[in-house]
Amino acid sequence: MSADAIEQLRVSTTVLRAQLGEQRAFAELWEMYNLRLSCFVRWIAGPAVEVDDLLQDIWLAVYQKIRTVKSAGAFPAWLYRVARNRAYTARGRHARYKKVLEHLHETAVDTPGNDIDEHILLEDCELLRTCLDQLEPQHHEVLLLRFLEDMSYQQMVDATGCRLGTVRSRIYYAKGALKKAMERKRHERR
Repeated sequence: MSADAIEQLRVSTTVLRAQLGEQRAFAELWEMYNLRLSCFVRWIAGPAVEVDDLLQDIWLAVYQKIRTVKSAGAFPAWLYRVARNRAYTARGRHARYKKVLEHLHETAVDTPGNDIDEHILLEDCELLRTCLDQLEPQHHEVLLLRFLEDMSYQQMVDATGCRLGTVRSRIYYAKGALKKAMERKRHERR
């Protein structure tokens, strides 16, 4: 059994236990997802939103509605959809939204055929942050879900509520926009 399969089984089992009302299982889900969810929410909502308060709101909603998740395997996408919806709502409350990523975990855009060199991203994290801030929200959202959260396309469809073609299109255009922004910033530095 692969490590991914074992992890999926662990998540599914924990979700089922939480759906049955086991408090420890819910705490385990929080431990598994809260840090990554924090980065995701911070990215979507922006710096003007108090992330800790928003996370409490998200986890309360998850606690209240976890029994509505039809398939335990669908939990990660469902969780990110709840977080996404709450984060966009919170962001919408602030008229002057400025895109800032406070925490950038291991950044690796390493899919085959990708035209952004991984070593470029890893060497200059500050440049990457600056360039990500220039992307449209839906573009940096799909990059985060795909490459930092390692979601499949289907999970991204479930999390965003978009069609598969829209998700693929957004990833394609987001990669291109990120590459252009990075090239432009590098050129400005010379």
